Amino acid sequence: MNLSSKIAGGLLALFIGGVWGLPALGDDIFVRNVPFKRAVYAENVLYVPMADFMRALRMHWAVDPNTKRLLFRPDLTEGGDTLPEEPIFEGEYEGTVFPVNGLTYEGEIWIPARFVAERLGFGVNSNASTGIIDIVKSRSISQADRDCARELQEEHEAKVKRAEEILAARRAEKKARLQREAEEAEEAARKKAAEKAAAKRSPVKKSAKSVSEGSFPAEFDEYEDTGEAALKPRRAQAVSEDGGSYPRSKSGSGAKTKKKVQASAAGKTELTPAAKETAAEKADTDTEAAQGDKEAKDIPAAAFVTYMAPLAAADYSTGDFKLSAEICNRGETEARNVSAVLSVFDFNGKTIIKKSVHVGTLAPGQSVVVKESGRHPQRGSMPRGNYELKVELNWD
Repeated sequence: MNLSSKIAGGLLALFIGGVWGLPALGDDIFVRNVPFKRAVYAENVLYVPMADFMRALRMHWAVDPNTKRLLFRPDLTEGGDTLPEEPIFEGEYEGTVFPVNGLTYEGEIWIPARFVAERLGFGVNSNASTGIIDIVKSRSISQADRDCARELQEEHEAKVKRAEEILAARRAEKKARLQREAEEAEEAARKKAAEKAAAKRSPVKKSAKSVSEGSFPAEFDEYEDTGEAALKPRRAQAVSEDGGSYPRSKSGSGAKTKKKVQASAAGKTELTPAAKETAAEKADTDTEAAQGDKEAKDIPAAAFVTYMAPLAAADYSTGDFKLSAEICNRGETEARNVSAVLSVFDFNGKTIIKKSVHVGTLAPGQSVVVKESGRHPQRGSMPRGNYELKVELNWD
């Protein structure tokens, strides 16, 4: 039966694997512990090219000219490797006859791998978690084979666990860094506010008024003799600015002269060194406080865009990648024209996938999850391992 007959039989939808004209790629196959690259799925049945598969099994075959059956014998050399004319035929191995429902694809006859392998005495071990199929001679299935299969599964699980641990560590590190930055910013703001408040509460020292020349203490006023003083001044003498004296009388002329001398002394009196230093310190403090207020008012609110949880999930059987990352605005104002470039790197640091994403405008505290898809250049033959996703952000 050719491919068109197979399609007529109801196999079209599953055989094309969702892509017109192409079958779905098969899992990783090992035949007698050797990788076997060519395999496709049709109706959930794994098909392999007959000629290549028989050679991998180390099995010879020939067409019986009388019965038209395909004879399978490990030691058969006569008759060569002639293929049957149609993909649907009968096979015979060690006296057992069985039907083979194959199909024609890419000009070759393809046969169901599990069915034919088991009829020829081989065992088929399928591991769904690793996507690996082992085809080995039944008599060769030993504890070593089981240990090998278990080691492959454990290795795969270890890789998955390591990838999860790396992702969790990166998330924790990023969370701690963001929290630390927020605490540092809060501490800086608290310290600045405390310094500003302390500057406002700082008392201004004033120089004490001292009695200088030309001042008039109360004891220089006129008083009556009580008998205790040896001297009864009737008019107190005041010391003038030039060291002379002038009389002070009840008529008020002395009071006027006193006011003039006080005004002259007030204009000429200088601050003491301590008072000058205090006044200078107050001026510096006021200047710094004013400058700090001005700088705080001049700092504009800004947007700060970051990302979290970058993930590159790979499907090793097809080479398809699903990329995702959470884009967040941690700033104080909206971020406009936000865009991201998602890049996937292989183990050698080579970029294998690069996607650009336009996010748009993010309000303060807003976050969005961006998703993209890509494919490894080698598709189903891509190397297994951890692939790193890096995110580059731009915004206005």
